[in-house]
Amino acid sequence: DDCSNVYITVRKMKYPMNSFKDLQFLIPKDCDGASPLPYNLVIFFNSISESIEAAQYLRGLVLLEARDKIKWFNFEMSPEFCKEKSDRFNEGRNFGLMCTKSFGMGINLPNITLVIQCRPSCNMCTLWQRFGPGARDPKCEAIALFFVELKYFNQMEEEKAVRRRRKRRHCVT
Repeated sequence: DDCSNVYITVRKMKYPMNSFKDLQFLIPKDCDGASPLPYNLVIFFNSISESIEAAQYLRGLVLLEARDKIKWFNFEMSPEFCKEKSDRFNEGRNFGLMCTKSFGMGINLPNITLVIQCRPSCNMCTLWQRFGPGARDPKCEAIALFFVELKYFNQMEEEKAVRRRRKRRHCVT
């Protein structure tokens, strides 16, 4: 499976991760709670507490009656709970799932159209496994969004500057 229907993009985080403000674009300003979001959303976090905090943040952006449509999902949940939430997600009755790595184990939701990994903390193999649930239905397309902290972009810029300086030194001599 080459996942040619999953499109990967990287987004530079603008806010501290623990604020979750970089996720606010996911909830349209006119979200009434009755209409589904324009995508089926799964966000991966590195800890259970982070996934719960993110869900609570996003719940604060929707009307009271829609708050239960944003769920967290982890290995501490019972199999019955996981099945119920998976069914609700497949039926479009949940807006999104805030998950940890355990989400990919035994869960098959073919209609995920937006998969997000918040902050780098895993190797490429693990990252691809997290993006893998996107668009399991070959008739569906998904976006895999990788949120990366600003410090990693600054590090890349610094490395480029060092290479440019070295190159100039070699050209001068």
